[in-house]
Amino acid sequence: MKETLQRFDAREKIEAIMFAYADAVDSGDLDKLEEIFKYGSIRTSEGKVIEGGKAVREQFFKLVVWYDDEENRVPWAPGRCTPRTRHVTTNVRFEFSDDIGSAAVHSYLTVYQTLGGQLRLIVGATYEDRFEKKEDGAWYLMERCVHLNGLATEAPDFPIRHHLNIDVYEETCTKRHV
Repeated sequence: MKETLQRFDAREKIEAIMFAYADAVDSGDLDKLEEIFKYGSIRTSEGKVIEGGKAVREQFFKLVVWYDDEENRVPWAPGRCTPRTRHVTTNVRFEFSDDIGSAAVHSYLTVYQTLGGQLRLIVGATYEDRFEKKEDGAWYLMERCVHLNGLATEAPDFPIRHHLNIDVYEETCTKRHV
């Protein structure tokens, strides 16, 4: 019974981090994003590793296209812009270590963006995450591997370009540029 409660508690805390990540990206809260990756890294499907909170923050600062409330492209500014997205995380599966001190978490990501009154599907991906419980008793996201299943590049107006600065993506997220 105690182990079941520990797993339930751990799962609840890990899910809170996963959902805080989605909220941080969608609300443009780069401070929160930096905090989430305090000890962690992101590995792209092409093999590039972005290590630590400050580097993750800088990557999102450069990579994401930011909008004001009137849907004008603007430079990132705290509390003044968002990417106009919704990161939806589903199909979450947990594999805990025997001591419930770490977990491998697999989930699906779907990203929608609303511009010009149109809601569009722009990204499909799989997350492979690794979480650890530190000595302070808190759980931390240690590594997020992002495996892209599809970018909305085929539509006539290339919807992904409204979310990501493609030149930055090619320069910093693909293996051939590492």
